[in-house]
Amino acid sequence: MPTDALLSLRITEIKPETADARSFFLEEVNGRPVPYRAGQFLTLVLTLRGHELRRSYSLSSAPGRARSGEALRITV
Repeated sequence: MPTDALLSLRITEIKPETADARSFFLEEVNGRPVPYRAGQFLTLVLTLRGHELRRSYSLSSAPGRARSGEALRITV
């Protein structure tokens, strides 16, 4: 995967949705809005105890709101 296809994201807020679900609000580290389409997903790449872990999550935020500056959101 080309490195320019990777985003550096940070969690800006965690919102409890139910007893076992949380929404994670994400923003690009450089502050630029991230354009996306309905149904799009993110593959998160994390390093945990020295091992790369990849998990894919559908975006739960609405694409139209991204243009107005609303953060990306995944719900887990």
